[in-house]
Amino acid sequence: MESNVQMRCPPGKSKGHEVTPDKVVFLAAKRIRGTVRRSCSSREMRLTTALLLTGMLAMAPRAADQFALTKIKSFCAEDQLGSTPFARLLQGSDGALYGTTLLGGGALEGTVFKLNRDGSSYRVLHRFAGQSGDGAAPYADLIEASDGLLYGTTHLGGSTNLGTLFKLHRDGTGYTVLRSFGAVSGDAANPYAGLTEGSDGVLYGTSHLGGAANLGTVFKLSKDGTAYAVLHSFTSVGADGVQPSSRVIEGSDGVWYGTTYFGGGANQGTIFRLNKDGTNYRVIRSLNAAARDGTHPYGALLEGSDGALYGTSSVSGSTNAGAIFKLNKDGSAYRVLHDFTNSAKEGAQLYGSLIWGSDGNLYGATAFGGKADQGAVFRLNKDGSGFGVIYHLSGGAGGASPYGGIIEGSDGALYGAANAGGRVGRGGVFKLAKDGSGYGLLHHFTDGEGSLKPYSKLLVGRDGSLFGTSWGGGSADLGTLFKLNKDGSGYSLLHVFTGRDGDGAYPYAGLIAASDGALYGTTVRGGNTNQGTVFKLNMEGGGFRVIHSFTALAGDGSQPYGALVEVSPGVLCGTTVFGGEGKQGIVFRMTSDGTGYTVLRAFSGAGGDGANPYGNLFKGSDGALYGTTAYGGSLNFGTVFRINSDGSNYRVLRSFTSAGGDGRYPFAPAIEASDGALYGMTVYGGTNDLGTIYRLNKDGTGYRALWSFTDRAQPASNASLIEGPDGALYGTTSNGGRANAGTIFRFDRSRGTCGVLYDFLGTEDGLNPYAGLVKGSDGAFYGPTLNGGFTCGTIYKFAPAISLSASGSGEWTVTGPAGFQVAIQVREDLGSPASWQFLAKVTLSTSPLKLPISFLGAKAQRFYRAELVP
Repeated sequence: MESNVQMRCPPGKSKGHEVTPDKVVFLAAKRIRGTVRRSCSSREMRLTTALLLTGMLAMAPRAADQFALTKIKSFCAEDQLGSTPFARLLQGSDGALYGTTLLGGGALEGTVFKLNRDGSSYRVLHRFAGQSGDGAAPYADLIEASDGLLYGTTHLGGSTNLGTLFKLHRDGTGYTVLRSFGAVSGDAANPYAGLTEGSDGVLYGTSHLGGAANLGTVFKLSKDGTAYAVLHSFTSVGADGVQPSSRVIEGSDGVWYGTTYFGGGANQGTIFRLNKDGTNYRVIRSLNAAARDGTHPYGALLEGSDGALYGTSSVSGSTNAGAIFKLNKDGSAYRVLHDFTNSAKEGAQLYGSLIWGSDGNLYGATAFGGKADQGAVFRLNKDGSGFGVIYHLSGGAGGASPYGGIIEGSDGALYGAANAGGRVGRGGVFKLAKDGSGYGLLHHFTDGEGSLKPYSKLLVGRDGSLFGTSWGGGSADLGTLFKLNKDGSGYSLLHVFTGRDGDGAYPYAGLIAASDGALYGTTVRGGNTNQGTVFKLNMEGGGFRVIHSFTALAGDGSQPYGALVEVSPGVLCGTTVFGGEGKQGIVFRMTSDGTGYTVLRAFSGAGGDGANPYGNLFKGSDGALYGTTAYGGSLNFGTVFRINSDGSNYRVLRSFTSAGGDGRYPFAPAIEASDGALYGMTVYGGTNDLGTIYRLNKDGTGYRALWSFTDRAQPASNASLIEGPDGALYGTTSNGGRANAGTIFRFDRSRGTCGVLYDFLGTEDGLNPYAGLVKGSDGAFYGPTLNGGFTCGTIYKFAPAISLSASGSGEWTVTGPAGFQVAIQVREDLGSPASWQFLAKVTLSTSPLKLPISFLGAKAQRFYRAELVP
């Protein structure tokens, strides 16, 4: 959204520049003139004009121009995504490594990526969309053709979702789909294999399906996408092969050679040959496990210096674990060079191709087998002797299952892509020497930056940084703890949950910072009996330990969804949703070292008692603890309760009824506002059965349903309200709004009105803000979205749009939402290292705040800004 304002200005005035929603920088001079541009989405605004901006309007249903949302973090960074590589790597003519990932990339349809051989400068060159004609699911490796461009195929996508053939430059520009397969009858379809450039400069490839019998093809086309032709359609007639999965190679005799995964006399695959024009096709070997052949070949053939063809099979051989074979180009002298045993000493199941090492040996990799059954890298001599595994992949952080095999780099090292394992379980790029030494992952693939699906409120640290939890992500996809700065920089994982050895799993609640400086939190699962944990760690991420494992036995609780509260130095209280004598959840107390664990209250759900407290407790101004239960109460629609920190004086303050516009199911916790009353939200109920905002006194009197949500806007189960500096209540809905992707709203307690401040779009800005807002150290609001931002969730900043301007009447005008505070600052020269000097802090009102120019000082040229402050 952008508006241009032009005003008649006093003669002889000079001009200014730039703008920001939460910070306005502008030039004031003796002579000012010009125009002003204001953009609610811009990061910086510099004003220089005689302009009086309009003041804040009375709260209306939409006041988007009063606030601006900025995504500061996407857990799926667009240029860092990609996961689960299946194909072999390529070293380009520039020395960099190129490859594809089968998944990831925001749309989860795969990527083309690039990185240096030392692992640096990883970048996604293209994210496959799987729609609008783009490809999806790139199983195949890339080639660099004689024109210096990269070419490849996708198994799916394109105009008919039967795969594509594409090209792009090595810097990611110029991406073009040259061919969408399956557009005409008999066309190729669903290629698994990559391409080969022939000596004639034409591209040749195979498709797994398509052709006259829909059993696969060999095809060719020019590098500009023209002259496409199907050279051979596999038919299975007369022991023909079917469904090729590997690319074809051009032999030294100018003939093309390849394999099919099925077909042949035993339907276990074939080796074939054909001329460049498609003539003289014939099967030179029909593979048969009964003859102890390697069968079902997936990788491409390799021609040796002796003119023979070498290849691999994914299964069969004498132990059905795959084999390495050799034969002449006329099909004679076929023999198995090595049978894999599927033992701890050897690998099993070869999907990638062999390579010739610079030392004259054959090298390859298996997808499985080896000591950890996670794959192995091996070498052998040309005659099959000297076979040995040079490295056993370990799985986990060490990577697993290099389906695509390996390549040798120009530095003599071996490089490959692990399909699984790595830091977050999405695979990695590895390197090792030809003797097996120096193995390490150069890059860890991710479909997000470790953290996925943040459900909970953020925590603002003492230094202003933000801390949070994610339900998923990490190497085991069991959740993480993370930290980042307010501008989105400095993101780091403090802990990755594994669910093993007593560790927690699935943190739903946010963290708290206790008086001892440590962070504390809960996980829904994990621990000694998988019933959840309480943990602590340092703010830098060290010192993590589980201080309590829930058991659900002997009245203990189970599955804590709510955050903890520190009731006094070193004493923590919290809730679990299940467990306790009544199996309906508990309130517990413990010390920060894990001792003194006590159940203060076991909910029963009977006789009007509450049940299943999903929200966290908070300590009221009277010292008592207050909370909600999602169920229970007189009609099983939930309750608001209070209890002392020693377990005494428990009392249900409110049983929700759903009658007369009342709410029901208060999953989220309540808050205490500045008037001393409790405010909260219900997920259902109200006049539209889409949830309510309610109020009641701490003694249970004065209950009122203040607002009924509408327009498909439904409060998220984990979202609590927050009171703004203007006394209004701010919150989020997980859906609703213009894109049904969620909203941020403001409820004016004095007027009883509620307006949407921001509609999430569900794309880059985020989707489904399940958690509520927190107030940052800079006075802005911060929060996470569960989805969006390339699918993994986001962290956003939501700040008032503050402006400062000079008028021709000798006044400065400050505008923005009423109740928020701004600091007016000054400096003499924007180019100098000197810092901004504080002049005054002012509180905004419903009318523009006017200050005399003399208040700010009179100089020929000075720079001023108005900055939001807590």
